[in-house]
Amino acid sequence: PRLGGRKRVGVFATRSPFRPNPIGLSVVKLNEIRKDEKLGIVLEVSGVDMRSGTPIYDIKPYLPYADCVADATDGFAGAVKERNLTVSFDREAFSDPACKGLSSGGKEELKEAIRALLREDPRTRFIHDKDRIWGVAYGAYNIRFRVREEEATVIKIEPYQKENGLAEVHTERKVSDE
Repeated sequence: PRLGGRKRVGVFATRSPFRPNPIGLSVVKLNEIRKDEKLGIVLEVSGVDMRSGTPIYDIKPYLPYADCVADATDGFAGAVKERNLTVSFDREAFSDPACKGLSSGGKEELKEAIRALLREDPRTRFIHDKDRIWGVAYGAYNIRFRVREEEATVIKIEPYQKENGLAEVHTERKVSDE
C-alpha cells in the first residue's frame, strides 16, 4: 500500500505478514548476486546468525521503519515519500451518544491517539477522492474522516463492534456538498 497499491511486486517481495509460518526472520546484508553454472542464481549474504548450508526460503527488502539496522540501506520502498497529514476535528465529531460519557481528559486523550493514527494516513494510496468518507477502527470506536489536500478532518466518532478483533478500513462515497 505504501507504493500506491497498484504496483505488483509479489507477496514475498513485500514482506507480507499474512501467512502463518514457523520460519525465523533474520536481517542480513546482501553482498552479491551472481549466476553459477551449477547452482543457478546465488545470493551471497553476510551477518547471518545461522549455520552454513541453512536454506534461505524468502528474501525481503529492508524497510527502515520496520527494521532497525543503523547502517543498512532500504529496498524499493525507500523512494516512497512519507506522508504526514494534519488532523482536525469537525464540531460534530464527538456527537455520538457513545462519546458523551468521555471526560474532558478522556476526550483529549482520544483526540491525541486519533491524531497520531490519522497522521500516518491509513487510506488506500491509489484512491484520491476528496469526497470519500473513510473509516478506521480504533479501540471501541469507528473513526470516520475525510481527506482534502493534506488534511484529515474527523467527521464522526461512533461505536465500533469488533467481530474479529482486527482493525479495518472502511470507505463510502458521498456526493460533494460543494
